[in-house]
Amino acid sequence: MWLLILLILVIVLALMVRRGAISVNTGCSNDSKNSKGRAVANAQPEYIPDSDDPFWLGERDTRFKNMQSQYYALCEEIEAGYTVLANAANPDAAAYSRVEKKCVDATALFQMLVPLWEKYDRGIPCSAPPYKRLAMIREKRGDYEGAALACVQQLRLGVQGDGTKGGMRGRLARMVKKGNLVETCPEAMKEITQYLEIKQ
Repeated sequence: MWLLILLILVIVLALMVRRGAISVNTGCSNDSKNSKGRAVANAQPEYIPDSDDPFWLGERDTRFKNMQSQYYALCEEIEAGYTVLANAANPDAAAYSRVEKKCVDATALFQMLVPLWEKYDRGIPCSAPPYKRLAMIREKRGDYEGAALACVQQLRLGVQGDGTKGGMRGRLARMVKKGNLVETCPEAMKEITQYLEIKQ
């Protein structure tokens, strides 16, 4: 008797499910069912970025992407080359010149990348290692004016950091003092002074 009642209940439930009176959780959302209520394979739609999204536009700009790749590759070469020279017993002047040339190339790329980083909403890096290395190489040669110029070039772009506590402004102040630039380079000091002012 109980078996017969149970069988009738199972049949009634099955009919109700079939007619949609009772929903069964199949793991699919309502959006993943067709007009007849059957589950269909329907993954989330692929995200298609807004054509005006600056970040996405940057991803599609191959010139920008290539320039970025070249810049960061040069940064790695500069760091590796400078480390070798700094640890060499008798560093070769020609080797220093080769690293200096890479620094100049990298700083030129950095200057071109700044407006593109802004355009594509990437944010400008807080430091630019090639400027720092360029200043250090010139300082080692006793070219304090050239070292100060490398500092000023970075500061013109609004980039303050150089990985040290004093930043690029502190490095610039040292070059002015070591090279006595106030006396030897009065023309250059007209621009240098504005970067050495203590902000209120």
